[in-house]
Parts: sequence; C-alpha cells; structure tokens
Amino acid sequence: METEKHGKNKKRVKKVFLALIAVLIIASLSAIAAAQPSPHNVQGHVYKADKVTGVGNLPVFLNDTAIGTTAQTVSQATPPFAPFLGAYSASISGNDGDLVVVRAWNKTYWGTANTSLLSTTTTINIYLNKTRKSETNVTILRPANNSIRNTTNPFNVTANVTILGADATSCSATIAFSDQSVANITDDQAFSKSLGDLSLGQHSIVMWNVSGLKQGSANVSVSAACSSDGVILDSVKSYKIRLSISDTTPPAVKLILPLNRTWTNASILFVYNVTETTGIRNCSLYYGGKLNQTSRNLPSDTRLNFTLNNSNEGTFQWKIGCFDSSTNSNGGNSSFRVLYIDNTAPNVTLFFPINGSGMGNISMMFHYNVSDNYNATNCSLILNNNVKRTNHTITLSKAGNFSESIAGNYYNWSVNCSDNAHNVGFSGYFELRAADIKVNLSDIVFSISSPVEKQLIRINATVYNIGTANATKNFTFQFFENDPASGGIQLGKNFSVNLTAGNNVTFNISYLTRAGVNGIVVLADIPLALNGTVVEALESNNKANRTISIASYHIYNGDIVSNLFLDTSSAHSLIAWVNSTDYSGNIYVADSDSVVAFSSLMALTRNASRNLTLNDTWELDIALNLTYYPDSINRTYTENGRIKSNESFLVYASNITEVPIVNSTNSTNFLTGILWDMSDINNGEFNGSQDVVFVTKMNRNNAGLYGNYDFEIKVPANLRRYLVPNAVDSLSFYREIT
Repeated sequence: METEKHGKNKKRVKKVFLALIAVLIIASLSAIAAAQPSPHNVQGHVYKADKVTGVGNLPVFLNDTAIGTTAQTVSQATPPFAPFLGAYSASISGNDGDLVVVRAWNKTYWGTANTSLLSTTTTINIYLNKTRKSETNVTILRPANNSIRNTTNPFNVTANVTILGADATSCSATIAFSDQSVANITDDQAFSKSLGDLSLGQHSIVMWNVSGLKQGSANVSVSAACSSDGVILDSVKSYKIRLSISDTTPPAVKLILPLNRTWTNASILFVYNVTETTGIRNCSLYYGGKLNQTSRNLPSDTRLNFTLNNSNEGTFQWKIGCFDSSTNSNGGNSSFRVLYIDNTAPNVTLFFPINGSGMGNISMMFHYNVSDNYNATNCSLILNNNVKRTNHTITLSKAGNFSESIAGNYYNWSVNCSDNAHNVGFSGYFELRAADIKVNLSDIVFSISSPVEKQLIRINATVYNIGTANATKNFTFQFFENDPASGGIQLGKNFSVNLTAGNNVTFNISYLTRAGVNGIVVLADIPLALNGTVVEALESNNKANRTISIASYHIYNGDIVSNLFLDTSSAHSLIAWVNSTDYSGNIYVADSDSVVAFSSLMALTRNASRNLTLNDTWELDIALNLTYYPDSINRTYTENGRIKSNESFLVYASNITEVPIVNSTNSTNFLTGILWDMSDINNGEFNGSQDVVFVTKMNRNNAGLYGNYDFEIKVPANLRRYLVPNAVDSLSFYREIT
C-alpha cells in the first residue's frame, strides 16, 4: 500500500514538474515577444564603384525594415588616416536579426546594401555603383502653416518644386485637401498641373487659386513627381500645412433688376444676387419703406428674385436685406433703388393712308396720333408685322408721321407706341394694295413648234395683272431675242398698255428664225429701280424666257432615179438602163462656191499622210461659225478627245478609210461623214480653208426619220456660206452611182 502511494506521489510530482516547465517556456516566450528594440551599432565604408576609393562627407541613411526605425549619419571626409576616408558609424534602434537597409549617395551616384542586425557591431559597406535618377523636392511657400483665412477672401497656395539627382522629364504637381468642403481650388483649374521637363537644380513655381468654403480646418498638401523619378534619397516629394477657415464677413447683396429709376408696370420681378460662403439664412424685400416678403435657406452666388403683383402707380424705394448662416449671423443690406410704376398703355390712332388704299408710288407718308397719362418714349411703324422705323421723339396728343420708301407690295400697316414702363399701345391695322404685272413662260407661244432656219413665224405673249390694285399708268411691253440685260436684241416695237386688277392682254410679233439656241424674252414694265412705271407687289415676275432651238443642221433625204446612158467616145452607139435598182454609191454635199477634186478627198481628222489630226473639227467649227453651238462639229463627231465612230467610203474607185461619221438622224440606216479636198492649198493637213464635202452612202428604200427613202444626210446650215467670199449662197449635191 505504501508502495502504491509512493507511486501516485511520484506521478503527481512529475505532472507538477511538466507544468512548471510549460510555465517557464510561456514566460520566456512572453519575455521575448515583449522585448523592446535596443540600440545596435552599424558601421562600414562608403566606396566609389571601384570598391576601393572611399568617399567622404556623404549622407548615409539606415532603415530597420522590421520595425521601421531609421538613422542617418555622414561618412568621414578628412580622417587622420586614409583607410578611414568614407567610414561611417551609426546607432539604430532594432532587434537582433532585423533586416537593415543602408544607403549612401552624392549628386550623381548612389549605392545600397542590406544585412541582418547582429547583437554585436554590424558591418556593411556601400558602393556608389548606381546612377542617380531625378527626384522632386517640394516646399509650400505660402500660406504659412496654421494660417487663418476668411471664407470670403480667395487666396493662393504657392509651392516650389526643385529637381535633385538628374534632369527630369514629364513633371507634375498635385494639390490635395483633407476636407474639400472647408477649402478647395476655385475656377476650372485642375488639381494636377504639368511642369514639363526640368533640368537638375532647376525649380518651378506652381500656384493654385483657393477659396475657403465654410468654417473649419483642413490640411493642404502639395506633392510632385516626374516620369523619370527613381529611388527617393534626400528629397521631400510632399509638403503639408494646416489651414483654418473662419467667416466674419456679412453677406454681399447685389441688386440686378430693376435698375435704379426704372419705369415698370404692376407685375415686378426683383432680381438680386448674394455672395456668402457659410450659407444664407434668409433674405427680405423692403418696398415703399415696409417689409414686403422674406425667403429662407437660399443658395449663394445664384440669381434670386422676389415677385410683386398689383402695385399702385407712383414712385417707390426698395432694397434687399440678408443674414448668413454663420455662428456670427452676419447681416448685409443692398443699397436703395427708386422705382416708377405706370400701368396705363398709350392710345394710338391711325389717320393716313386710309384703309384699303392702292399704292400709287413708293414714297409714303404715314400719319398717326398718340396720347398717354404719363409719357410715350417711342412709336414704331409696322409693315406686315415687321418694325420698319421707330421715332424716339414723341409729343403727346399731336399728329406724328413716318416718311418711308417701300417696295411695291401688299401691306398691312400699324403704329405701336411704348411708354417708360414698357406699356405698349396698338393702333390696329390698315391695308395697302398694289398691282402685280406678270408674264408666264407658258404664255409665250410659237406659231410653229419646231421651225427651221430662216423660217418666218409668229410669237404671241400674254401679260396679266394678278394684283389687287389697278395698273392705271401706261407701261411698256417688249419682245427680245435673248435677255436685254446681256445684250439681247429687241424684236418689233414697244407696246403700251394699262391693266385693271385681274385682267390680261395678248401681243404678237413676226420672227425670222436663226440657227442655234436663242431665248425669246418678253418684258412687261421694267422694275421701278430702272425707271419702270407701275408700283407692283412683285417686280421679279415681269420677265419670262422661252428657248427656241433651231438645229445647226439641215436634214436632206430622197430617192435616187438611176437612168443610166452609156455612149462611146465617137457617139456611134447608145445603151440605156432606165431606173436601175441594182446600184450603190454616195451622195455628196458641198458649198456651191467649192470646186471639188473628188479624186483628192481625204477623211477629216486625217492629214495628207493619213495621221490623226483631231483639231480639224475645231477648225471646221471656226470656219462654219459653230464653235459655241451645243451641236457643233466637234461636239457632234468627237467625245473626250476621240472620234465617236468612223467608216470607209468608196469614192471614185478609191477607198477612203477612217472617215468620222454620225447617224444622220435617229436611224442607223443612214450615216453622214466629212471629207476634205487635199488638192487645195495646204501644209499637209486641213486648216479650215480647203473644200469640205459631207458624204452619205445610198441605202435603197430604208427607214429614216421621215419615212422610207434611198438617202438621208445631215449638213450644217452654214455650209452654204463656207467659202469666203460667198459668191453663191447655196449648196451643191452630187451623186456617184456604182
């Protein structure tokens, strides 16, 4: 039993011993965890990149990265012994085993090293083997730290940014506020401002406009950075100050409308503005020496207003008074303004011209009268709802007038008058009427719709008075070939006419047509500005133009009667074929003054060597006076500098190729080509002086524009006058039957 008891005690002792060990371990761990950092000595040398040459008088910065403690010293510059040049020694608070980082630098290079703190002296050397990059050093120049600013007085935050280390690129500075509701930048400027590129040692001054917004305190900091920045060694990238904002300024009340000594009517809008940083508790309108109305909790720097209705007529003073929401409850008042109230509009009466008058001329005198209980400041003449003229010198209850030159038209006219209070009196409307002479394109009629050159036709034209007033003065009606404003020629005589409203009259002349495109212009009463007769509602409808187009070409067609008679040279025998149907050949047309050598003909646009000469068509146009016609030879036979089409013709047993051709009309059965006579004097090519021959092939009993026949040819009308001098004004036709 004792033995067992002794064994139990032995177990109990063992448990107590283990518990004691556990307590000791926990106590030891707690002691370690609670250990406080202690000073640790760190020493070493600062060397150049060669790791041999010491560098003195350089800053050396130490950082215990485990607990964030730092220390700074300077390497020795002039030690008594050379081996100590660049040596440093410093004490930093830390724990054994903490990672410590050491840096040293000069203006252009820097180096860094790291190691763990030892319980004894820790040795670590630094080598200046890294090129130093740019760094920004920031200082806030003003305002001073802990400054006090008023909410109503804007101020500047000005900072200096200096570049250290190396040249810097793409630099910028940024301002920040710990509470933007207390103070903030003003206008639309940015928080960050670009400084551009800066050289080493160069500084840049940057400034922000700042306003206090409400009472309170806030930190203001300015930081700077460049895209070229590297490790920060000895710069201050950010600088911070503390500001306090207080409001001791009363609200600034500015009156906007109505202006002082303004005349107005019963409904009045009082517009004002209040500048206040701490809020507006209330504003009141004082009118006629009494409080009129009050508004509460209003925004600052905003157009505010009071509306007053149904004021009596008379003279009144008014002002606006406001209190802010600051703890001082500052109060401010506007100045007084004077206001004149007039609720009665002027009375206007029209006299002349009477209602429904017709315009006999364009210089008009408009008569009226105005009366009012106070005054009338201006009266305006209104024509067709547009103000034409305003008179600012008004005498009440005395006839007034406007003298005005106006274009002929239909008008309603009236006069309105205003007084100082902008009350407007209207007269009501009178009407003025006018004639309107008009000619229409559709009323110019040719007796023959498609005439040819030198054909005598009749031209009819009708003129209307579509206005509401009679044209009682005689006016002139004329016919022209082409616009007289551009040198057109008058056709026939002047016609004199007057027209009552709603009526018309028709005139006619004889006209001998000319080749080309011409405009037949009719003109009824030239505009008044050009000494016309009738005052009209519209001057621009007195002229009409209808084009008459006479083709530059004549179309000839017909059948060939082929009665052939053959005889020997001695006339001993005769053989006849009457109207043979088995034949072919060409029809030729030339100026009757030409003597054509048919065996010397050549295709137009080809020279004597058969080379292309496109200028032939231009030269023929000049000779035929067709250059500016829309259907000239050049425009008809060529396109984009090329012959449209060509054909070969057998002429007097000689095959002439590449002859320029066109369809004679709308059918492809008949073609017209152009030849020139090389036997005439020339320099190897056509120049507009040689004989010209138009040619077509016979095509028996085929369809053309005008029916079935044997030939159809298109010949310029002016070909009969091609050769100069023009002895015979006609064409000669030749036929060659094979």
